[in-house]
Amino acid sequence: MAKPIKITLEVEQIALGKVWTTLDGMAGVISFSLHGSGPKPTGPKKKPGSPVTVPYLILGALVAAKTPLTRAELMAAVEAGDRAASSTLDSITQLKKNKHIAPVSKGVFKITSAGVKRYETACKTE
Repeated sequence: MAKPIKITLEVEQIALGKVWTTLDGMAGVISFSLHGSGPKPTGPKKKPGSPVTVPYLILGALVAAKTPLTRAELMAAVEAGDRAASSTLDSITQLKKNKHIAPVSKGVFKITSAGVKRYETACKTE
């Protein structure tokens, strides 16, 4: 009977899958196990953001105001909803594209009837 010999092998994290598969399929390998600390933590975990979406916050602000709001006022509403204000501009673009809001003048927006319907539908699903 063949006598097993213990070896140590260090592998880069990116190559682990290929090495693992190769060793698993090789004849003569009795057993192998993984000993390592894994990837290093990247830092403290962030607290999760609000589950409410940015478009929902924008539509909610426009419904509550009942008047057109400026881009800055919509950004403030998004920040108050614990979301990043930087995502406001993309959401405004998507809402305009879907005809949920309409521009009144440069940087001022009002909600449309389709936007009110979407907001009310989102309220019911919560």
